[in-house]
Order: sequence, then C-alpha cells, then structure tokens
Amino acid sequence: MPAFAVASGDKPAARGTGEGMKIECLSLGPLGTNCYVVGCEATAKGFIVDAADEPQRILRVIDDNGLQMEAIFQTHGHPDHTAALAEVAAATGADIYLHPAEVAMLDTFAGSLRQMFGDVAWPLAHCTYEEGDVISVGELRVQVLHTPGHTPGSVCLLVDEVLFSGDTLFAGGVGRWDLPGGDWEALARSLKRLATLPDATEALPGHGPASTIRNEKRSNPYLIELSRNA
Repeated sequence: MPAFAVASGDKPAARGTGEGMKIECLSLGPLGTNCYVVGCEATAKGFIVDAADEPQRILRVIDDNGLQMEAIFQTHGHPDHTAALAEVAAATGADIYLHPAEVAMLDTFAGSLRQMFGDVAWPLAHCTYEEGDVISVGELRVQVLHTPGHTPGSVCLLVDEVLFSGDTLFAGGVGRWDLPGGDWEALARSLKRLATLPDATEALPGHGPASTIRNEKRSNPYLIELSRNA
C-alpha cells in the first residue's frame, strides 16, 4: 500500500487503497486538523471523517469528485474537529454520527471547552454510533471501534486495512488526556487494542502524517512502553 501524504495548502492529498476506496485529506484550521473525504469508487457515495474547519474547501473536494455524501463521522467532538460540521451537513444533507458518550461529554464540559477553543456551532440533529456498529456507505463497510481516553466518546473507524484514528493515535504520539473528559488509563487500554490490529493497517490520524500499526509498534514511545508493561 503506498504511503499517504497529508495535504498542505489548497491541494488535497489523494490516493486509492486498491479496494475501491478513494481518500482525500485536507489539513484544516489553525491546528492543522485532518479532514478525510472518502468515496466509494463503484457507487460515488461517500463520507467525511471529521468536518474540521474551512467548509468551502471540504465542499469543493466533494464537488470535484462528484460524490454523494451520506455520512459525516466524527471521531470526537472537540471544536477543532467540528468547526465546519454545521455548514457541511447543511450543504450535503449527510447524517452526522457521534458516540453517545461524546454527546454527554460535550454537555458536561461545554463551558471549559468554550474557554479553550471558543464557540463552535453544533447541529442538534445527529445519529449515534457505538462499539461494533458497521455502517455501509456504497460498497464500503465502516466499523466503529470505541477508543476512549482522549475523550470519553472517541472512536476510531476501520475500513478494510485503513484505520481513521482521530486523536487516539498519531504517528509517533497519542492524543492528550489532560483535557476535560480525558483519561490516561482508558487511553492506554485503547492503544493496546489498536496495537492488536494487523501490522499492515494504515493509520490516518486527526493531526499530522499517516503511519501504519507496524511502524507505531516499532517507534511510538507510548506503544513501546505499554508493550513493556503488558
């Protein structure tokens, strides 16, 4: 499987996985949050992982690829991952998915999150998804893995051998656990679980470049330390 490059500027990174799936990545907003626009090549149906920011850039990629967007999958609800959510959902008619624990977290820590990130419009209408759910988009099957720790309702999404890892796992790092709702013990359990995925699984994170489970098990200091203490 070819290496995956995170986009910079206005040109998104793009590649096919060899499994009828096309992925384009945009690095958006002041924190360089990755938004993935994913299309089923057989049906032209698609989904978004994390409508991060700069909605017009996201919508342009959708239009350029002629995709019919069916879902917006949020790995978690932090504002740097949701700033474009309301506008993109309204423009595409796509359903919004969020883990139910994340909805509760957003309600509980709304004040703290506003102080850190500022106000972000959050659409009231959404669907919830949980551990083990499999959602079909065209011929693609999106499996939900509940991976708490960065936030209570963080999820990773597995499509064949591609893992959208949100802010749970980065290339060479992991998500912060010192923000409202964070929990190191829960994050450690989630990371140990991800480490059991096949080595060839490609990890596409919420920030920074892509990696593989093999690379992270070999070089990510958090995964190495957790394996030593297992």
